[in-house]
Amino acid sequence: MNIKTGVEVAGESWCDVNLESFTWSSGGRDVILTFLMHENQVGVLTCTWAHSIKFNLTSRINEGGLPLSWNAKIEENDVNGWALLFDFSDRGVVELICNEISLELRVRT
Repeated sequence: MNIKTGVEVAGESWCDVNLESFTWSSGGRDVILTFLMHENQVGVLTCTWAHSIKFNLTSRINEGGLPLSWNAKIEENDVNGWALLFDFSDRGVVELICNEISLELRVRT
């Protein structure tokens, strides 16, 4: 198991990864995003004390499957937290602000 935090998470390659799930945790306080990452890995991104959440994904008729990322922007914000924006091209975006971020990388089984 490999866990990264903060700047290490921001430095990951977020292009061409599939969003597999979006989950609320800790009674709605935290958000967990699960991605199918590169090199046969699953990335579990935990965003603690998440707020200002914008989850806007759409699909057209006969278009299904997991949203594929085009890019992401993960930056420390002015209040010692993190601002995240995942861009899924014409499918939409997922944005949020949180206090801390951690990414657990696991081998996909």
